[in-house]
Amino acid sequence: MRSFTILLLISFLLLYFGYPKYEEYKFVEEIRKNMQTKLPETPTIPGLPITADVINEYPATLITFYLTDINYNDLTPSLRIKLREEVKKIACRNLEIIKNGGQEYKKAMIKILEEDHNSMKITVRDQNKEYITDHHQMLSECQSFEDLKWSAPNQ
Repeated sequence: MRSFTILLLISFLLLYFGYPKYEEYKFVEEIRKNMQTKLPETPTIPGLPITADVINEYPATLITFYLTDINYNDLTPSLRIKLREEVKKIACRNLEIIKNGGQEYKKAMIKILEEDHNSMKITVRDQNKEYITDHHQMLSECQSFEDLKWSAPNQ
């Protein structure tokens, strides 16, 4: 009888302390599966006529921008600098969406971005598909990711 009571107590404790971890695991896996099947919102570069191709190769997202009315030779040095700067900002800008989620969502996204090493590769080409610039960004290396970690509950 005593071993049955101990076994029952152990079972109860495992359920009591294990179930929240299981629920958290299911929630993280649901978000991860969602990220694998959905495309992120197509970003834009303000003030430039562009089209974009977005490919989700989880954990990487590949974005190619095509400047629709501009050839490489028509780009001024200041516009090239602006393009490089905007491309660097785009990947990390996606993390701003996460900040608007609930605490459990933030916690799950932090876990996913750290474990899966999610990244974004952005390439810019002109209307003739000539290379202009590109940028590869690990999302967990963004400053906004650090801000997100500080705003989320302890993990």
